[in-house]
Amino acid sequence: MQPASTPYNVVAVTLSIGIDSFSIFMSTLYFRRKSRRPRRRATFLATLFVLSALLLAFRPLPAKLLARTTPQQITAVRPELEAALVRQIKTVDAQLVKAQEAISVNSAIPAQFQGQILPKIDLQSGEKVVALTFDDGPWTHTPEVLDILKKFDIKATFFVIGRHIAAHQEALKRVVKEGHAVGNHTWNHHYHNVSAQTAAAELGQTANLVKEVTGVETVMFRPPGGNLTNGLVNYATGQNYFVAMWSVDSRDYTRTTVAAMTERVLRDAHSGAIVLMHDGGGNRAATVEALPQIIGQLQKQGYRFVTVPELLELKARESKPKINPSQG
Repeated sequence: MQPASTPYNVVAVTLSIGIDSFSIFMSTLYFRRKSRRPRRRATFLATLFVLSALLLAFRPLPAKLLARTTPQQITAVRPELEAALVRQIKTVDAQLVKAQEAISVNSAIPAQFQGQILPKIDLQSGEKVVALTFDDGPWTHTPEVLDILKKFDIKATFFVIGRHIAAHQEALKRVVKEGHAVGNHTWNHHYHNVSAQTAAAELGQTANLVKEVTGVETVMFRPPGGNLTNGLVNYATGQNYFVAMWSVDSRDYTRTTVAAMTERVLRDAHSGAIVLMHDGGGNRAATVEALPQIIGQLQKQGYRFVTVPELLELKARESKPKINPSQG
């Protein structure tokens, strides 16, 4: 009797890859929405993995599936199937690690800076590090900015406006997926004075939506227009947000030229600089055009790029008292 035209290895591999691919999807979803019934999701994921493992390891499969499949065929494909399972599990593990890293990148504000306002960060070491920051997104230009950052293999910090997220969720997801930091820039970008209740809504609604879309809890805040006195910052510091200002202004929100924008950033760059730029809130084509020039020139000058949390960590290390080995 001739073997079936759809042998065991085709069926098993197809089912296994389907189950494991769905497991990866659910793993990512679990980390993004971990606050929603985590035990039920964890149980569901564990069940999927067990089913996948059983599919590859269970020898006495149903008679209908093996009725026209020889034992030699099963023995021959077993190593291949086991290897496929190992590859799928490694893929899932990598996905989970990346999700965890994205969350940790955005929660690493040293305790000494929580609830604080820093207009600039001076590194005593003079190390050439710069933090690029982008305000008012996510927006149509955000993917273009991300493409450039990916090309140069650098990380940045994005301060997002809550009401922009709904129309640009995929862009925000990509920000987190690619290892960038995310900060809160309010829901409506108000400049005028606000009550404590309004301030709570502005930051709270944005923080909730960021977490719902990405799984990230925002721990940084940048006030619209840098306004420190309209009630937003007072509320933010009371909630232990780090208030991130800037020390280099690209002025890309004005009618400036690409050349002028680039020259301004290169002229004012310094150790520990936080550069203000925009990926949203209007036409940012000039910013997108200037960005590769700015990054390239700063790299030639010996600068490397970090996120705001990473910059704060460098500053925190300088503040730690040095232990004299002779004192035991």
